[in-house]
Amino acid sequence: MRLPSLRSGHALPVLSVLSVLSLLSLLSLLSAPSVLAQDTTTYTHADTLKGSLTAPERTWWDVTFYDLHVKVNPADSSIRGWNGITYTVVGPTDEMQ
Repeated sequence: MRLPSLRSGHALPVLSVLSVLSLLSLLSLLSAPSVLAQDTTTYTHADTLKGSLTAPERTWWDVTFYDLHVKVNPADSSIRGWNGITYTVVGPTDEMQ
C-alpha cells in the first residue's frame, strides 16, 4: 500500500521524533493554566479533623448527640459497632453529608 503523496512519487513526510516532542511540549503549555489555577487555601489541623461547614449538605442539621457503640476484639484485631446520631433540622434540604 502506498502512502498518499503531495506530488506523484513523493510520499508525505512521517512525523519525526522532534515533531512529536514539539507537539507534546505545546500541549503541556496549554494545560499549564489549569495547574496554576489550583486552590491554594491553607487549612489548619482542626479543619482537617472536623471539616468545614461550607456546603449546603452540612449546614441544614445540627448534631445534638452521638450514640456510639463499639466492640474491640484484640484476638482478631477487629472493631465492630454502630453509631446513632440525634440531630436538629435547622434549614430545608434533601441531602446530608
